[in-house]
Amino acid sequence: MRKSVPLKILYVLNQFPVLSQSFVINEVRELIKAGHHVHVIASRRGYISELSDDSITVLEDMIVKQALAAHVRLLLRSPVMYGRYLRSVLRGGLLSAAPWFVHLPLVLEGLPWKADHIHTHFASRASCLAQVLAKFWDTPRSVTTHASDIYGGNRHLRRQLSGARVATVTRYNQLLLEGLGYSDVALVRCGVDTSVPSTPYVPPSNGINIVSVGRLVPKKGHDVLIEACASLVAQGVPVRCRIIGDGPERESLQAQIRSLHLDGTVSLIGALDNEATLRAMDNSSVFVLACRIDSKGDADGLPVSILEAGARGLPLVVSSVKGMSELLTAENSWPVQQDNPTDLARQLQAVIDDPAKAVIKAGIARRQIDANFSLKCQVEAVTRLFEGGTT
Repeated sequence: MRKSVPLKILYVLNQFPVLSQSFVINEVRELIKAGHHVHVIASRRGYISELSDDSITVLEDMIVKQALAAHVRLLLRSPVMYGRYLRSVLRGGLLSAAPWFVHLPLVLEGLPWKADHIHTHFASRASCLAQVLAKFWDTPRSVTTHASDIYGGNRHLRRQLSGARVATVTRYNQLLLEGLGYSDVALVRCGVDTSVPSTPYVPPSNGINIVSVGRLVPKKGHDVLIEACASLVAQGVPVRCRIIGDGPERESLQAQIRSLHLDGTVSLIGALDNEATLRAMDNSSVFVLACRIDSKGDADGLPVSILEAGARGLPLVVSSVKGMSELLTAENSWPVQQDNPTDLARQLQAVIDDPAKAVIKAGIARRQIDANFSLKCQVEAVTRLFEGGTT
């Protein structure tokens, strides 16, 4: 990684860490390794992080009485600064997000330093707080956009990205944002750890051992995968399928599994931490994600789980939507038609029928991920963004 001047970087997030957002914790960890100083402000605490407690400020842990006292102290210490703060809040639309507004002066008191740069993942309420802090400190800020924040008709997008350096994770998103009037959108692809040697693909002696990773929401298409498993079982193929993730679709997916008599064949594992997810991948023979564009227009960009599975040498059987084609082609994977369980079953059968081709395709995907989707690439790109450049 190229040398750069150590920066004081403040991350402002709705929740931290989040199981389904390993790309955020990985980015923070690698920036710290590179010598930068990083502090995270989050509205809500996620699962336990390896970051020290003094590197994270969580609003829900704060006492409201102490937060209100901090307002008084800021007003008495500097009426001008407090007026500036209130103007920033009003212009940033932060009054609609009461916890941010109430706790911000106390947050400011507890920060170890004034940031050189403020960064947010996802265009969201957190990016409005980052905007307030940026104006209060006269500090540059940036936002990495991903998928749901720009695909689903986010009516607050203009405000959330106002005055920020804008980045996104796929070329598809880059073109979409440029079409919406944003110029110089930086490309900061999510990366994965490619330093661990991948295990060459070894086909199972009998049938297929599937792993799928994604929240239990419509855009992940888990219902399509379950139906495809039923089709394979009906053809006499031994199938084991584990779906890792949790969400509002759990009950309906479990009912589908029961109705298709797939108990013991398809398992909803629930949400796992990143280590456990990677172990599950290592014990599988193929990775599947039957993603789709949902009824609200939301879809995946290029999920990190695909990159993680490919980096570990798994054959990839994935629906091609939005930015997927920037990695996945017929040369390195088995692209599947959206909402087509018959096609998905056909592609899975192709993996079973030609293990030699599976070895070749998995190897090509692994090399392409190593070249373009490594953590090293991600951190170099986001550092350029922080320093004022685009990629």
